[in-house]
Amino acid sequence: LRLQDQLTIIKLVNREVRSKLLISAEDLDAYYRAHPDSFALPARVRIRQIFLKAPEGADPVGRETRRADAEALGAELSRGAEFAPLAKTRSDGAEAVKGGDLGYFHPGELLPAIDRAIETLAEGETSPVIATPLGFHIVKLEERQAGRLKPFAEAKHEIEDLVYQEQTEDYYRRWLRQLRHRAHIEIK
Repeated sequence: LRLQDQLTIIKLVNREVRSKLLISAEDLDAYYRAHPDSFALPARVRIRQIFLKAPEGADPVGRETRRADAEALGAELSRGAEFAPLAKTRSDGAEAVKGGDLGYFHPGELLPAIDRAIETLAEGETSPVIATPLGFHIVKLEERQAGRLKPFAEAKHEIEDLVYQEQTEDYYRRWLRQLRHRAHIEIK
């Protein structure tokens, strides 16, 4: 089809289909209730970390020195040192300026060793030293949020788009059936 023909078809569909759609609040509510899995928010955790970068190369002595530094930091924390100030002054991670705050993560988004350590922590608890290929981490679990349903107000625009798309497709199919039914085709 030529571009002009395509534009004509789009205008016709807009006039005959889209302009006749009315989406009510009840439609939105019904869709939200019928599709709860579409609006499920997974569990997530908010963590802080103190990160000591492993030395470049495969120097086992340097790596053990860094581990000992991390263990010493862990000991300071267990004696009551505040996590955020310690992270600001001693962490090698970019998040150190924010007191080690990494924000929120869903299960599986972090390195496997860190994910495993977080599973066993309660809010406010600090992990032992976690060794990864990148270096050594001490993680504090700030908050654990269970999976939940996204509130309707938060999902409303998404629901409107989905309902509009669904109703447009349905109305468009019915409109095409009517056109085919009314068409008179004569074969000679």
